Amino acid sequence: MAHSAGRVDEAEGLFEEVLLRQDRGLGKDHVETLTTRNNLAMIYRAQGRLPEAQRMLEEVLEARRQRLGADHSDTFGAMVNLAMIYRSQRRNDKAEPLLEEAVEVGGRVLGEGHPHVQIAAGSLAEVYEALGKPQEAEVLLRRALEMLERSLGPSHPTTLGGRSDLMEFYRRAGRVEEVSRLAGEHVRMLKRAAELPDATADTLNTAAYELVTIEPASLRDPAAAVGFARRACAMTQDGEPYYLDTLACALAALGDPTAAIEVQRRALAMTPEQDPGRPEMLAHLAQFEAALAEQDKNLEGQPASKPAEAVQGQ
Repeated sequence: MAHSAGRVDEAEGLFEEVLLRQDRGLGKDHVETLTTRNNLAMIYRAQGRLPEAQRMLEEVLEARRQRLGADHSDTFGAMVNLAMIYRSQRRNDKAEPLLEEAVEVGGRVLGEGHPHVQIAAGSLAEVYEALGKPQEAEVLLRRALEMLERSLGPSHPTTLGGRSDLMEFYRRAGRVEEVSRLAGEHVRMLKRAAELPDATADTLNTAAYELVTIEPASLRDPAAAVGFARRACAMTQDGEPYYLDTLACALAALGDPTAAIEVQRRALAMTPEQDPGRPEMLAHLAQFEAALAEQDKNLEGQPASKPAEAVQGQ
């Protein structure tokens, strides 16, 4: 889930201030300083400042290798984060060896079934696919899903993400039967996760969004999506624009473009102009307005009903 640009900019200032103090007081290679530098680099990534993020993470990874060794969870994290930067730059040739090492290191340090290791494996699978290695990609994605189902359960949010990754891989490959099989299971698990009393707002939002966008369309459930989206918005006091955007999409899918437009305008009112998600929100609003115009046109084209004739008494 994306965060608003204003919040990211605020976090940048806080982390830069902390880093300055740590550099002076603890030293540039102190464990805590490296953690702050790692987090700041990921903020730069969110802002699209990829060269700065790359340089910072390369420094973090090298310092962690020297200070903590290769077989350490912090070193594993730096490998994965730097690989994410390379992927954002479409430098999959650089990301591939780094993710291969990360999966190997993570398996030794955290355990093969650890969710972070399987997320790294999923990223490696995407790199393999981009580099024209679909067989290697499928093996990794299938194994990652099996491990996540075993360690976290079939309806855990991370497992849902792993299943979605495999489903999208099959969709890109045109393997319709595999997509349909996984999609049916995916919808059942989405609903199970969202129906739990302790479901998080993010889980509810994800379930709502996927229930109005999943393919094949016959599996969509706009009514359930509206319920889940309303719960997510209530949990955040209608203060998260991306959750409101999901609710608007669900309302539109349910056939209520008027309500969708009202909700979407509220979402846009709290979304800064520079927010990376704003163009998509505006596109959704245009779709809702077009749907409302079409709805009104169809109503105008219907013949007026004749008033019922009075029944004459006998």
